[in-house]
Amino acid sequence: KRRAQLALAGLVATLGIGIPAASAQAAGINGTVTAEDTGQPLSGACVSAWTEDSFIETACTDDAGSYQLSMITDGVDYFIQVDRIGNYLGEWAFDQRTLETADPVTAPATVNFALTPGVAIDGVVTDEGTGDPVPDTCITAYDPSFNFANATCTDQDGHYVLDGLESGVDYRLEVLPPGSDLVGEWAFHKTSF
Repeated sequence: KRRAQLALAGLVATLGIGIPAASAQAAGINGTVTAEDTGQPLSGACVSAWTEDSFIETACTDDAGSYQLSMITDGVDYFIQVDRIGNYLGEWAFDQRTLETADPVTAPATVNFALTPGVAIDGVVTDEGTGDPVPDTCITAYDPSFNFANATCTDQDGHYVLDGLESGVDYRLEVLPPGSDLVGEWAFHKTSF
């Protein structure tokens, strides 16, 4: 029996015959995420792969801005998204803002992202009656279609900064102060979106 196995191995090697693996190897999608304005790598950016109907996986970038999506099947189309990180806007491949406009990527592939810096809205929340700053107030920004854009809370001086927002968008701000003695509102004393 041992001689037969060795003879078969020798025949396979002589003829150059490849023996297929028992299961197909997953291909991958990899790349880097950098800041468009500086070219520096963005560490901790989360990159996700989706098919037309389901989420597949997320991987985050290392210190060099590199990521590897490994639960990917060769020959399948995926939609690749990187989330907003810090003041940098998230996007879909390639330079697209929405899934509807995203370009599919066929694995295996390399997809690099250069994220655009966003703009910020900042201000101070005060008590209308006393003029005192209101700390720990939640400020949430929504785009005109009521899609969540970003959220933050005021500091001890009532100051807030909402960064990572897209330039030119008319955001609506929801202001929700802590406690029951103050009433939440939308920016500029509006009571609804």
